[in-house]
Amino acid sequence: PLLSGYSLSPADYVQQLVVQRRAAAPSRIDEIRVEGGTYASADTIRAQLSFAAGAPYSRPQLERDLTWLDGRGDFERLDYRIVTERDRNVLLLNIQEKSWGPNYFRFGLNLGTDFKGQGEFNFIANHTKRWVNSLGAEWRNEFQIGRSQRLSTEFYQPLLPSETLFLSFGAE
Repeated sequence: PLLSGYSLSPADYVQQLVVQRRAAAPSRIDEIRVEGGTYASADTIRAQLSFAAGAPYSRPQLERDLTWLDGRGDFERLDYRIVTERDRNVLLLNIQEKSWGPNYFRFGLNLGTDFKGQGEFNFIANHTKRWVNSLGAEWRNEFQIGRSQRLSTEFYQPLLPSETLFLSFGAE
């Protein structure tokens, strides 16, 4: 009863939340800091964002960028927060890389039959090494034995942190 004089109607409460969020959101980001990475380079992570330091801040754009980064499959967790340091808005990206990487192994077995006495199998092994260097190079190898034999290797090397220019070569 003593606090009822301070309560808001549901509509006024929603309006108050909207005003608080607008006031809390910065108009621009002055610096982008990446924390917590071991393999992934901070420059490469920053280059994957669609905005840079000094650009206007857009929460939907930032969340789209983080969703895209998460979709790369390198991270267990991506968190962010915006802090103000001496009148500068700093975007802190905290990344936690997968504990089971950057080497990934996959194994498979294909079995087939025509139910007339003809059968076949293929055993497949795949190895991928991610973050070979600070630009995010990747090396993939595949080995297959059975009805079909195959051995292949491919090396993907970004030339820029944004990965807009790269070299890829392989052998089979």
